[in-house]
Amino acid sequence: ILVSDVDLNRVKWTPIAKGSAFLGVFDGGNNTISNLTTTDPDCAGFFWSARNVKNLTLKNVKISGNFKAGAISGDGLCSTFDNCHVDGGTIVSTPREVNGVMDDGNNVGGITGYLSAEPNASITNCSVKNVTLKAFRTIGGLVGKMQGASCNVKGNTVENVEIIANMTTPGYP
Repeated sequence: ILVSDVDLNRVKWTPIAKGSAFLGVFDGGNNTISNLTTTDPDCAGFFWSARNVKNLTLKNVKISGNFKAGAISGDGLCSTFDNCHVDGGTIVSTPREVNGVMDDGNNVGGITGYLSAEPNASITNCSVKNVTLKAFRTIGGLVGKMQGASCNVKGNTVENVEIIANMTTPGYP
């Protein structure tokens, strides 16, 4: 449980559980983390991938990557996000060369870049506001891409969010 607000100004942040998934429960205690800046080519966010995050607010984020990017978590495989809020900042996914071909630049959302229900996943009672989201494709205010019939998304709000889905790259398939 996070017990106080945290300012990450001038802190070089590596997403929690980089290269895997945080399998515990992260309770933000209704506190705020401000000025998160992070970059990861695969899953950019406060978490690389997280299973259960609740009661957390992120303010003034700067998230960048190439594949999955979201303020709370780049990847949301079987994840539950409840009462999570993002207020202010930018989240960007830029195409990159993969096996000699331009690819990626996708899966960008205010909460998570990718939400996959295998078997279940949810985003409930969350909000995203005053954020700019940029990607080539699969982009949305809360989540960039959802997969699976058991994704539960309810009770959320998106306000004053700019979505830019026109990042074109020469040679992109």
